[in-house]
Amino acid sequence: MVINGNYILDIDNIIKFCFESDNKVGDSEITEVYMVDEDEKKLSLSSKQLREVKSGDVTTKQTMKYDLIKTFIADLVGIDSNDVTFGDAVIVNTMINEGLLKEINE
Repeated sequence: MVINGNYILDIDNIIKFCFESDNKVGDSEITEVYMVDEDEKKLSLSSKQLREVKSGDVTTKQTMKYDLIKTFIADLVGIDSNDVTFGDAVIVNTMINEGLLKEINE
């Protein structure tokens, strides 16, 4: 495979890809209270409380995306356009498909 053409990194899309997220991290906590029934000597559920907390902390996911893009860009710098490996082609095609790398006409 040979890479022809001129390409640019779309910085706005890279920033969106790495740092913008609609996903909210959620934590759930269930508290159940059991009471002993004296007549039957059994435990029975007295109350149950579900607490769900949503937070916007997605730093782990953002860090993974940032590191992935950093690795892709480092690989792009070393690509020989006349001798493209399968891995190079996957990186270029993935970045084009995600809108992170764009071909320009000059």
